[in-house]
Amino acid sequence: FVYTNCDLCNPKRMAGLCDLARKAAASGYTGLVVQGDIQYAFHFGEAQRRELRKFKRVCDEVGIEIVPAVWSIGYGAMLYADPNVAEGIPCRDIPYVASADGAKAVYAAEPANVNDFDGGFERAKDLGGGKFTLPGFDFTEKPGTITFIDRDVKHSGKASLRFECAPTDPKDPQARARVELKVKPYSRYLIGMWWKTEDLDPSWGLQATYYTVPKPGEVDGMTRHLSFTNPRIGATGDWTYMTSELSTLEYDRIQMWFGSWKATKGRLWVDDITIRIVGLEEVIRRDGCPFEVKGAANGVVYEEGRDYAAVPPMGKAQREMPRENGSIVLSLPKGSRIRPGEKLLVSGYRKHVMKGNSQVNSCMSSPRLYELVDESAKCLAEIVRPKKWFLPQDEIRAGGSCTLCADPKHSMADLFVNCVNRMHATIRKYVPEAKIYMWGDQLDPNMNGKGVPMMCKGSFEGSIDRIPKDIVIMHWGGKVPETLKYFREHGFATARSIAAFDGAWTDKKTEVARKAVADVKADPGCQAVMFTTWSGDYGNLARFAEFCK
Repeated sequence: FVYTNCDLCNPKRMAGLCDLARKAAASGYTGLVVQGDIQYAFHFGEAQRRELRKFKRVCDEVGIEIVPAVWSIGYGAMLYADPNVAEGIPCRDIPYVASADGAKAVYAAEPANVNDFDGGFERAKDLGGGKFTLPGFDFTEKPGTITFIDRDVKHSGKASLRFECAPTDPKDPQARARVELKVKPYSRYLIGMWWKTEDLDPSWGLQATYYTVPKPGEVDGMTRHLSFTNPRIGATGDWTYMTSELSTLEYDRIQMWFGSWKATKGRLWVDDITIRIVGLEEVIRRDGCPFEVKGAANGVVYEEGRDYAAVPPMGKAQREMPRENGSIVLSLPKGSRIRPGEKLLVSGYRKHVMKGNSQVNSCMSSPRLYELVDESAKCLAEIVRPKKWFLPQDEIRAGGSCTLCADPKHSMADLFVNCVNRMHATIRKYVPEAKIYMWGDQLDPNMNGKGVPMMCKGSFEGSIDRIPKDIVIMHWGGKVPETLKYFREHGFATARSIAAFDGAWTDKKTEVARKAVADVKADPGCQAVMFTTWSGDYGNLARFAEFCK
């Protein structure tokens, strides 16, 4: 597996990929699954296409197939070609006000109005023995044992919140705190906080994450998980600022959790948590994402192009629009019915960024998405001529929100099945004999195929019985023998993605490799193994291949 973003046709990077292809072939590998900007080959200039053809020639010479991994809904399929195919998250009744001269309308920045909580930890009350109370917090992990008020180490002010990550239950290491926030529905918030670490292991367990508040009768797992962010600090790092994005949907109360879910040793500190509500710094313009400006007092819905200048689609023209208070400014032409000083309510749709401030989902109902998919497939079929294709349809965390998706006659499973079937048909249109692989987590009841994933408007359950059986399911986590059997019983051949081999080879890696390969060899429906790295570390590529022979 190779992930290369924004530099696939950089000559230096391409030389590195060619070298990787040679090493992989020498170790017995048969293909490179290449994900990233290869899907945008139809946007490449001729010089870039030449580099891609060179890569293709080298792979052909050494007997390595290029398997393009394309059109990931969960990670922004075709957003580089058209950012407006992003899944639209509704923002409603954002306050604007017309200027005194009637020339423009600007966002009237509003206070966050969340409930009172002590985000600077200045008002903590010591109870002795390290225990404390903290205004606004409804949970801190074992005060005096895991969580402490630290008056010596702080980012500013008089104190910070310190977590001692030495859990009494090493199998479930948690060091967290929780605040319940009163929020405005259909709005966007930015939450900032400062983090510091010391000898934290593992550091990737840090997280700020946001859930809906359980309703009466709800149990764990029934609440909606709206977004999360993992600060990248390292085991030991000085104060680092992190922001999280929260789209509230229809909810007026949200739980904010922060801390570590994984660390078994070390310390971390959090300080100076700030929360602010923000307006429309960008707005999606496409079918399914209507934009509306209406009078706050009279309820009149004003006409775009007559009462306010047309707002262009996301892209260069929209980026060049003036902004005030962090939001786009609406230009009011002469003859507008919007009166000077009038208060307005603006509604529209915007993209939502989640998972480490990077993941944006595409809309599975956008006609434009499938136009771009067709262009992409046609170009790759001409340049790369791949016999194998990969659909990386994993971790879809938003969907069903725009008006195209929100038709009550269509479930999330319907949207997903339609998406997969259309992409499958597009590949077959240009390469009829193609072998097609796909991540399996959205179909797997042990993973994302059960329940409601994050901001999705429903479950993906039932999808497995409605997609083509000639797709080979690539399994990447969860319960391995059980899941491979589950897919086999539903009529699918499988393949296995195996990761965890970055860095120095250890006895633990030997155990993992042996177990993983044994699981694959024991399954009669499993056809292939894929060495996977998310950090670009291929140092153990040859060593792992020995376990597969």
